[in-house]
Amino acid sequence: MAGPVGRSTRGAVERTPGVASQPWVWERLGVNLMQPWGMALCDGRVLIPHVFRARGPLGRAIGLLGRASWPAGYALWIERCRAVHTLGMRFPVALIFLDRDHRIVHWVPYLPPWRIAFGGADAVGVLELAEGWLADHLVRVGARITWSPGRAEAPAQECPPRRSS
Repeated sequence: MAGPVGRSTRGAVERTPGVASQPWVWERLGVNLMQPWGMALCDGRVLIPHVFRARGPLGRAIGLLGRASWPAGYALWIERCRAVHTLGMRFPVALIFLDRDHRIVHWVPYLPPWRIAFGGADAVGVLELAEGWLADHLVRVGARITWSPGRAEAPAQECPPRRSS
């Protein structure tokens, strides 16, 4: 079975490099809930080098649910979204909520599984990304995010993952 994400070879699914660490149930069914979107820039510098956009209502509803992990340097852009839940997720995420002008209105650097985060009344979309790799000083409330097609070679800056106590 061939899907938009890759083709099957004896039960294994070939995917876009780095996007998923394990075959995902939707990919096995040939359903593509994400599309490459480009890079997220802040103040003219690459903030997130690999941004995917959630496709359709099902893509927005599912988000990163069902994945074992999400790689550093990647984000999922979900439009028309003021709140995010991590019910049933297996890993923590970081969230950047944006308003209509793509300005950051709320930054959640760490949201563990089985929690809910609200972006506020001005939020119209959210970037979901791996927790721990984006340094806090790079994300400023009020800063404007711009989109650029293509992909960068490396993340803007990496920081060590959060250690659990």
